[in-house]
Formats: sequence, structure tokens, C-alpha cells
Amino acid sequence: SGSGSCLPERPPTPSPYITQATPASSPPAPSQKTTHNMSKGPMSSAVQGPQSGVLLAYALFSGLAWSVYHFVADGEFSVIMTMSVMFQCLAVLLLLMQSLASGVACGISARALGLEALSLCLRLSSTTWLNGYLPSDASGDWVFQATD
Repeated sequence: SGSGSCLPERPPTPSPYITQATPASSPPAPSQKTTHNMSKGPMSSAVQGPQSGVLLAYALFSGLAWSVYHFVADGEFSVIMTMSVMFQCLAVLLLLMQSLASGVACGISARALGLEALSLCLRLSSTTWLNGYLPSDASGDWVFQATD
């Protein structure tokens, strides 16, 4: 009733301490019979696999991370910093995709997203004109900043 909650409203549950007299139950009339379709139950959407867009995002980012590791950084250990930025970008993309697919931003904190944006801006400003927090391999030359 307009509470602003993201959760669907449920009817109030009766208290187990209050008993009400109920008339004797009779079998349902033919017009009241219900049929149950097991394939279209409430759990059918939860049983489905991930959407193709999500799988595509995972495949794209995994392929890019593998390419950066092998071709740009030549397998050096410091590429892990660049890969962490790439997977952080994937996380934000998946959050956006989930939000767009469901049509609501329920459960996503605006303050947390604001702090994340602030930290990314501060880190990017640190890595563009200073050499702090940069990988020592070739991925720190431009891939890190471009992904950030």
C-alpha cells in the first residue's frame, strides 16, 4: 500500500492464537475446480538457466582477460591487477544487465554505487598522471586505464 518496498505485498497471515469458527468444508463445485500445470509453476523461472546475454558477457570478458594475460602482459604476475579491473567492470555490467532485465533496481544501493563510482574516478585520476597503482607489465601502459 505505497510503502516503497521492493518486495511484493503479501496478504496478512492469520495469527495462530486467534481461532475463528469456520463452516464445514464441502467439496468444490465443478466451476471452482482448479487445474495445476506443473511446467508453469512459480519455480519455473528460477529453474531456467542464465540468459544468453549473461553468458555472452562472461565469455567476452573471459576471452579478453585471457588475451590480455597472454598477448599484452606476456604472462607476468602483475597482470592480475589489470584482470581485477576487468572483472570489476564485468560485475558492474552484470548489475546493469540484471537491473535492465528485471525493470527494477530493487536491492541495489544507490549510495554503494555512488561510492564505487567515486573510488573508480579517484583511482583513474591516480593512474592517468601518476605511476601509483599501475601494473609493471605492458598492460599498465594503456589497458588498465582503458578498462578502469
